[in-house]
Amino acid sequence: ANVVFFAPDIDLDVASSKMFAWVSDPDLAFGNKPRPSTVPPQGPLHLTVYSSPRDKALGASTLLFGSALRLGQLAFDRLPKNRSEAASRWAGSQMGELVDFVEFPGGGFIGHSYFLSNPAVKADFVALIRDRAKAGDPRRQIIEIKRPFWRVSDVQQAP
Repeated sequence: ANVVFFAPDIDLDVASSKMFAWVSDPDLAFGNKPRPSTVPPQGPLHLTVYSSPRDKALGASTLLFGSALRLGQLAFDRLPKNRSEAASRWAGSQMGELVDFVEFPGGGFIGHSYFLSNPAVKADFVALIRDRAKAGDPRRQIIEIKRPFWRVSDVQQAP
């Protein structure tokens, strides 16, 4: 029931339109009564996106494809302020039920392989998949920024 993206190389606007297009159709989930303030039920599916604003490989992709921001570089303080529609989709209060964005603030040489090399990211991923721990659970090594945005903690927890 968990879909996990690590450092996804997709334009933020494209991801927003593709992943949340069904939210913009008010008749899809509710019949003839549009309720635009309510997110339709998604069932057991939950999306977790791991990102790093210091991902230099995705920075190169941004330059090559002329996009404003790649989904794998998304961070709470990098939400597109001038694109209120896209920003509201990603930062909406009800998005916490559908998706969690987990930011890794570290860097490294290229900053793209943090999901393979960082023990805190690995531990969080294991807690998500093996233990089915949701964001906010003490078994996950993430700190809430503002739902649905989280940051990987530097503190190592005992297994």
